[in-house]
Amino acid sequence: HFFIVNNKDGSKIDVTTQFGIKATRKMKRIDMLVVLEEWDEKKFYDRLGLDEVYEEFLGEKIPKVTVPVRKGRNLAIILETAALNYRLKMMGVNSAEYFMQESKKIIAANRAKQGDSDMNNDKLLPVRKLKNEFNLKVLHGEEKLDSTYVKTTGIHRPSLALSGYVDMYEDEGYTGVQLFSKVEFKYLESLSEEKRIENLKRYLEFHFPIIVLTSDAEMPEYFLNLIKEKDLILCRSPYKKSSQLIANFNGFLETYFTPNLSLHGVFLELYGFGVLLVGKSGIGKSETALELIHRGHRLIADDMVKFVKDVSGDIIGKAAKLPYFMEIRGLGIIDIKTLYGLGAVRINKKLDIIIELKEQERDNYLTSVDYQSTSSEILGNKIPKVILYISSGRNAAAMVEIAVMNLMAIMLGHDPEKLYEEGMKRMTEEERKILEA
Repeated sequence: HFFIVNNKDGSKIDVTTQFGIKATRKMKRIDMLVVLEEWDEKKFYDRLGLDEVYEEFLGEKIPKVTVPVRKGRNLAIILETAALNYRLKMMGVNSAEYFMQESKKIIAANRAKQGDSDMNNDKLLPVRKLKNEFNLKVLHGEEKLDSTYVKTTGIHRPSLALSGYVDMYEDEGYTGVQLFSKVEFKYLESLSEEKRIENLKRYLEFHFPIIVLTSDAEMPEYFLNLIKEKDLILCRSPYKKSSQLIANFNGFLETYFTPNLSLHGVFLELYGFGVLLVGKSGIGKSETALELIHRGHRLIADDMVKFVKDVSGDIIGKAAKLPYFMEIRGLGIIDIKTLYGLGAVRINKKLDIIIELKEQERDNYLTSVDYQSTSSEILGNKIPKVILYISSGRNAAAMVEIAVMNLMAIMLGHDPEKLYEEGMKRMTEEERKILEA
C-alpha cells in the first residue's frame, strides 16, 4: 500500500503523498529494461538504434536499452522518448531502419546525379521536385521525372522561337523551363501547317527538361504528337496566369540554385525565431533540442543543416538530408514527427540567431552569468550569436529559451542592459547600501 523512493542520502519520499495515487501502480508487465551507466568517452554507443539487445527475466527475453549518463543530460525526457520509441516499434514502425533505407536511396540518387552532371559538378534540380512543388499534372514523360534535371533558373516563353528564330537557344541559358499559354498556341494557329510543324520541330530539338502549360491553354493534337515524338516532359500547371506562374517558378528556382552552406548543428524554431544550436560533438545539442521540443518548440533539422539565401536576402535553413530525425546516444535514430506529431516539426525557417553551447569549466558557475554576444557571417549576412556556458548546475534548454526571448526583447526596442544601468543610476545611496549588504 506504500510506494517509497529511497534517496542516496538515506531519506525517503512517499510517492503517493507527494504526487497522488495516479502516480503509482501496484503491478505492471515488464516491456523494456533501461540500464543507466556512467558515460565512457572511449566506448562505442549504438548511434543508429539498429542493434537488438535483450536480457533474460525468468525465461523471458526483455528488450534492453543502455543509456550513458553524464552531468547535464535530462534523463527523464530521454527515458520518456525511449518508451515512446519502443511503443512505435511495437506498432511496426522502426525509425532507424527507415532512416537507413532512405539514406541508401539518397546516396544512390546522388551517385546517379553525379554521373549525369558535368565535370564542374553543377547543381541539378530533378524535374519531379519541380512537379511536386507546384502540383503540376503530368501529360507526358512520367517515367523521366527522376532522371531529367533542370540546370538553370531560366523560365522562357518561346515567342521568337516559334517564328523560326532559334539562334538564342544555342545559349545554355535558354534551355531551362519552357512555358506555353494560350497566346503561344494562338500564334501557332496563325501560321501555315507546314511552317508551324517545321518551327516546332526546330524548337523541340533542344530537348528542354520540362514544358509547362498554363491551366487555360488548349493544347492541339499536333503539339502533343511532337512532344511524344521527341519524348519530352509535358505538364500542366494549376495557374491560369503565366505571369503568376513565372513569378512562383522564379522564386523557387532562384532559391534552389543560390549558393548554399551546410553547417553541423541542430536547427529549431523557438517563439517564431529560427535558432541554430552549435557546439563540439558530445556537448549535448541534441539532448537540449529534445527537451525544447518537449516544451513545445519545433525541430527543423538535426546534425547537418543546409542554408541558402532566398530572393529577399534572408538565410533559410532546412535539413540537408532526411528531415525530422534526431540521433540520441543510447537510443539511436528517432523520428520526431511520428513521436511528437506534426506540430513538433517544420520544413524550413529563416535563421535569426546562433547559439553556441560550451562547457563551463570554472567553479563559480552557479553565480556567474558569463555569456557572450557576438555575430557570425552566414552567406554574407551577419547573424546574432550568443555563447552559453552549460554545466550540471544549469538547464541548457531554459538558457536557450531565455537567450531567444532576450533577442526578441531587443528587436522590440527593449534593451535589458540599458534599463538595468538606468535603474542603478536612479538608486539612492541608501538603496545601494542595502543592495550591497
